[in-house]
Amino acid sequence: MFRLLVCLLALVFFGIAAPVRAAPEPKLDAGDVLEFSVASIPALQRRAVVGADGRIAIPLVGELPAAGQTLSDLRDAVRREIQRQPFVYRTSDGKETLSSIAPGEVVLSISEYRPVYILGDVARPGQIAFRTGMTIRQAIAVAGGYDPLHQTGRLPQRDAATLHGDLNALWIQYVRLAAQQDQLRRDLGRPAAEPVASGIPLPADLIADITNGAAVAGLARRARYRSEREHLERVMQNADRQIQVYSTQANKEVEGAALDAGELDRINDLFRKNIVPISRVVDTRRLSLLSATRALQVEVQAEGIRKEKEILLREYQKLENERQVSLLGDLEETVFQLSTTRAHVRSVVAQLSLVDIDFSNQAKHVLLYKKSDTGVVRRSVDEDVELEPGDVVEVKFGTVTQSGL
Repeated sequence: MFRLLVCLLALVFFGIAAPVRAAPEPKLDAGDVLEFSVASIPALQRRAVVGADGRIAIPLVGELPAAGQTLSDLRDAVRREIQRQPFVYRTSDGKETLSSIAPGEVVLSISEYRPVYILGDVARPGQIAFRTGMTIRQAIAVAGGYDPLHQTGRLPQRDAATLHGDLNALWIQYVRLAAQQDQLRRDLGRPAAEPVASGIPLPADLIADITNGAAVAGLARRARYRSEREHLERVMQNADRQIQVYSTQANKEVEGAALDAGELDRINDLFRKNIVPISRVVDTRRLSLLSATRALQVEVQAEGIRKEKEILLREYQKLENERQVSLLGDLEETVFQLSTTRAHVRSVVAQLSLVDIDFSNQAKHVLLYKKSDTGVVRRSVDEDVELEPGDVVEVKFGTVTQSGL
């Protein structure tokens, strides 16, 4: 009996080792925000968003496919690619040196996953920040817990009017972002996305006004860039003309200096023969020196204009590069906002579908909407199921059909 008691106490205090199954790492998708940094180069720290095309732009590496990969897979790919990319580092004295980055210095982490959306009979429907290992039960707790009277405790007419107003505002925002995305893609030379008006429940004239507004803004942006570029081109063309003028003048001055030098040799020879006086030699030498000085001055002026032309060329290239970087950043931000707005639209549409249903005295159902290769799949799940970024959880009190979306 004593031995049995000792064994039980040992189990209580020390436990029995058992394998623990690690939660699978979430897959990345459009809208996830990652943070990139290099330990030895703080200036390279960037936040990058997975775009709608499933790709992400990483400094020194470029665009890589990210959708469908885990963070570990993407981090390994970035470290492999960055080993092949030499990095130009500017020292404190202004010199540029070529160095490489060790894979261990590269840090790629999740800054913000796509949120999880909770709708239906909970106290506070909406989006919830995703955390690795989050279960449906935990997400519902964050949303304030179950609330069977969440829908029936309100006036349906008022709820419907509010939701329709929210939905209308979201559609207007969606059209604006979609039109802005098309303009940015056009500026980057990429193909346009789907037509903005496709399937949008807004008046055609309102959609046209929003689209035209985005087009006008795009035209203004392109006109501003074109004006700056044309100014630099005009200044460079003027520099080319000045270089041509100075080059022609320099050639003439060199020819004149050569003639004056020849004349000096001839006068010196005549002086040695006592044919010309010393004053003639002095004047000829002064004239030859003046010709050589003028030729040198003209060449120095021409070289100065050439250096100015090189500076202008660098400014021109800088203008092009900064425009590309700005357009890519604006496009990434627009794609992210577009994805978020689209998710909000789906959430409001789902809430509207529940307005007129009586949920009192009905069974509770927890439905999980998850994106798959064939579309969005809906299934009934338990509250302890772990969530993934972008999942939509719907809580219903009533009869639920088992058909998919």
